[in-house]
Amino acid sequence: HKGDDIALVMGKCLEDWDLASKLYTVTVDNAASNNTACTALISEFKRHGRYLFSGGDLLHVRCIAHILNLVVWDGLKVVGKSVKCVRGAVRIIRQSTSRLERFQECAVVEKIESKASLSLDVPTRWNSTYKMFSTAFDVPAKGVEDTSLKQKKKWDRKHARA
Repeated sequence: HKGDDIALVMGKCLEDWDLASKLYTVTVDNAASNNTACTALISEFKRHGRYLFSGGDLLHVRCIAHILNLVVWDGLKVVGKSVKCVRGAVRIIRQSTSRLERFQECAVVEKIESKASLSLDVPTRWNSTYKMFSTAFDVPAKGVEDTSLKQKKKWDRKHARA
């Protein structure tokens, strides 16, 4: 979408809904087209003599949730390979009812008591990646505690490469 087009549609909607005189801020993500749209919207409002709080200087508000998501995903790049490995394992288990049942059977055999179910993350929601990791790591950690030292070292070596 182009910013000027977005501004035209926003302006028309604000007029049609009688909200143009009540506009305080526009909260959007950091896309360049949104910067252009807000600048164009301010220009249009000023050109038509519309009132803008603080002259429009405070109209464009960047969405903090979007910014936080970008920051977290940038930080997750450091462990990107691990994220891909966990995501792949969770996806494989969840894709098949029989695999999920087998996974749950293994948890019972290993006496892993967890009410949490494996969840797959959604890239636009960083907290879903946190949930995916917290449930995925809850399961192996408890299983490793009950194994022999030799098996634990083997598990550690295998998963350190991830």
